[in-house]
Amino acid sequence: AGSLFLGSFDLGSAMGNPLKGTQFGIPYVGEPVKFSGWYKYTPGEKFYDANGKELNETDQCAIYAILYEAKDAEGNDITLNGETVNDENSPIVLRADLESGVATNGWKSFNIEFVSVGNRVYEASKEYKLAFVATSSKRGDLYEGAPGSILLIDDFKIEFK
Repeated sequence: AGSLFLGSFDLGSAMGNPLKGTQFGIPYVGEPVKFSGWYKYTPGEKFYDANGKELNETDQCAIYAILYEAKDAEGNDITLNGETVNDENSPIVLRADLESGVATNGWKSFNIEFVSVGNRVYEASKEYKLAFVATSSKRGDLYEGAPGSILLIDDFKIEFK
C-alpha cells in the first residue's frame, strides 16, 4: 500500500520485517482536538489477500492521527511502528479516524475530533508523540489491498487547545 506518515523510516529495522521500519510520530507538546483536510480516493479494481488470492472486497483508504505516550513506566522511549500502531495495547491516548475510507466522487473534506482511547486521558506533564497516517489500502499492514488504489490528500491540519 502507498502510505504517507509523520515520523521516519528505519531501514535497519525494516530488514526482514518492513512493518518495523515505519517509526510513527515525532515528539510533541500540546493536546490535539481536531484533524482536518481534503482527500480523493479511488480503489483499485481487484482486492487481494496476503497470499495473493483475489477476494470479493473493495479496498478502502485509511486516514488517522494519533497522540501517544512517548515513555513507558520505566522511562524508556516508545516509538510505535507498523506492527504496534493498531495494537489495542499501544499507548495511544487520543485518536482521530476517518470513519469511511470508501471511494469518493471528487475531493472530499474531513474534520475529525480527537477522542480518548480506552480510559486514557491527556496529561500535560507527560511526554507524547504525534503522528498521522494516510494509506491507500486500509489493511496494507496485513499485506491486503487492491493494486492501483489511489489516495490523494491535501491541506492536512491538526488543531490544538
